[in-house]
Amino acid sequence: MKNILLLTSTVQPKSGQPQLVLTDPKQRLAEYRNALSFYSAQLEQGVVDRIVYADNSGFDLAPLQRAFASSSLEWISFYDLDYEATYHRGYGEFRLVERAHEESRELSLVGPRDRVWKVTGRYVVRNLRRVVAMAPRDFDFYCDQRGDWVEMSLLAWSGQGYRQHVAGLWRHFATGKVPELVLAERLNACGADRLIVTSMHWPPYITGRRGSDGTPFVGRFTPLKFLFTASVKLAQSTFRA
Repeated sequence: MKNILLLTSTVQPKSGQPQLVLTDPKQRLAEYRNALSFYSAQLEQGVVDRIVYADNSGFDLAPLQRAFASSSLEWISFYDLDYEATYHRGYGEFRLVERAHEESRELSLVGPRDRVWKVTGRYVVRNLRRVVAMAPRDFDFYCDQRGDWVEMSLLAWSGQGYRQHVAGLWRHFATGKVPELVLAERLNACGADRLIVTSMHWPPYITGRRGSDGTPFVGRFTPLKFLFTASVKLAQSTFRA
């Protein structure tokens, strides 16, 4: 079972993108570089087996490739931002996800039970090691869903789950409706399926700035909320054991 990290990237957003405050390519590149520093260390420590970095703004990734040279880190760059401005950015991100699966050598070799961890590339999942280790052994789709909202900063799927639940998903995001709501509706429509896990066994601790308004993920009370959630998850894991 391999764990492949897919980092999605848009270094140079299209001008006039609605609901996007962080548009400066220099600032965005600095945040992607910071995240790559963290994830490269996770790769060296064996938390993940491979990293695929995919950018849909056609940005020249050569400077990043030189800074993070590794045979286990694959780079993909193309331009694919010419879509309706009324569509939410989730539409573009999941077109990127699908194209990455089509063009990446690593992703083309994913087996039915191998796992792909999709992270929005500017964000850092500080406790990725624990999140990966605590995940259920078998799942087709893995996420955190609260009611009608799915947190899409971190998602995971198996090779089999990609074909069943992710391939073609971008078409359903061809709307101004936020994709977190659209994805929740689709998962709810799947009914009871033990391989669709909508509560992560260990809560991810994500740092970084939201692109929509520039606010940080970590607020004043985030550490306390995390400790509470983690204690609940730990109790649940003890019960499962």
